[in-house]
Amino acid sequence: MLLDRAIQLATRAQEYKLANELAREAQAFATRVSQLEGPINELHQLRQLALEFADNGIDIPFDKSVTQGIVRRAKELLDAFTADPKSLTEGDESFRQQFLPGIRSVSQQLKVALETGWQQRVDKELEALPQDVLTALETVSSYRSQILMIRRCDEEAKRLRSMLPALGEVATRLAALAQTITTKDLAWQSLKGSELPDEVIDFLKQAGTHGFSLADVTTSITQWLSERGLLGSFRIRSV
Repeated sequence: MLLDRAIQLATRAQEYKLANELAREAQAFATRVSQLEGPINELHQLRQLALEFADNGIDIPFDKSVTQGIVRRAKELLDAFTADPKSLTEGDESFRQQFLPGIRSVSQQLKVALETGWQQRVDKELEALPQDVLTALETVSSYRSQILMIRRCDEEAKRLRSMLPALGEVATRLAALAQTITTKDLAWQSLKGSELPDEVIDFLKQAGTHGFSLADVTTSITQWLSERGLLGSFRIRSV
């Protein structure tokens, strides 16, 4: 009886020891998971957004070579884990001090590239008019409502430009941008009347957005600009 009790006690003690070891091991893995989860999820979301940008024809100025070191280290960690799962929980300071910061760095660079790509797309679609030109046109009372609408379009474009689209919203944002462009164009097209020659309207509209050919600048246009001190408001650039 005593021997049986002793054997049971030894067995229970061994089981308890093993359970404690497994618990400590599980806690170590849980720590690694919690360390990886945030940075990996953020990088995954940004990568999905980059794919959505590509699907909508938005270029992203991102240098993929910055990921090479992290990709190589991730493969090393995965190979080591496959050979021995405990390798992931061993006291390797490079995991915490180099690998995790490296993932965060890639995410940050990708986010900056996405923001830059988005801003360049908005700038390409809708360039703001020179403010002094708008101010000059506001002196014509019959055009004030149209100029107000154009200003609102510029403000809306700046708002769209300042916010990186969320995942799943890129197409919606582009549609909103297209609507802003349409509204602005309609405001320009409504600027018709004897107070402002049509050729001046066309010049202001094109010069303030996509550009106006120097060969098409007429005497009437230069005279109108000169009378309002606006000749210095435009710059010549090569295409």
